[in-house]
Amino acid sequence: MRFQGTLKNKRVSILVIAVISGLVAWLIESHLLFTLTPSLSHRVYLMGKAKEIGKNDYVVFSMKGDRFAKDSDKLLKRVGCAEGDVLRTAGKEYFCNDVLLGKAKDFSLKGDRIPNFKYNGVIGSGFLFVIGEHKDSYDSRYFGFINKDQVVAKAYPLW
Repeated sequence: MRFQGTLKNKRVSILVIAVISGLVAWLIESHLLFTLTPSLSHRVYLMGKAKEIGKNDYVVFSMKGDRFAKDSDKLLKRVGCAEGDVLRTAGKEYFCNDVLLGKAKDFSLKGDRIPNFKYNGVIGSGFLFVIGEHKDSYDSRYFGFINKDQVVAKAYPLW
């Protein structure tokens, strides 16, 4: 009898550990975002709903089917210029309201020719110009504006 009670306690303990592990995995998968690329300076982000998006917010957005977006269909970038702001390109340099955002390159790190997005004017309603914080970041300097509808989450840097 004592052996059956011990076995039952072990099974309950294993079940409790499995449920807790599942909940922790769900929390990490659905609310925490880890990035190892040098594109942004932070490595861990808390994800939330993207109700209002503005300049300097971090956003997770869909890039499904883009040949330079690597194996991921979602990217995390900072909004460098938002709707209503003035985006200007001068050569390979990008400015938002006359503040330098960064400079584009002609080739990817793999040596592939990468087109540079060109635009001079006010950003229209519903569009964002997103940018990384690293010179090799794949961002709007190359693929252009993203639509706010592409944003799946807003990200808040933790570390």
